[in-house]
Amino acid sequence: MTFLFKSSPNALVTIVAPTIRPETLSIAEAYGVRCILEAFDHHHLSGHQMVIACTDQPEVNITVYELAKKRGI
Repeated sequence: MTFLFKSSPNALVTIVAPTIRPETLSIAEAYGVRCILEAFDHHHLSGHQMVIACTDQPEVNITVYELAKKRGI
């Protein structure tokens, strides 16, 4: 995540996950990242211009990709 803020320091980032590791939460807090502690749902795509799916569950990554593609993201 830190690489993103080095190249785009004003990025508005949201993490959606049922659980988030403490190390990730620390970085998120340092950069003002919005954290939503929920499983991904299609409504989480609303209002976003870019989506990065990086879970350890390929089926979730595929779902995020397909839904984002349908919305032109």
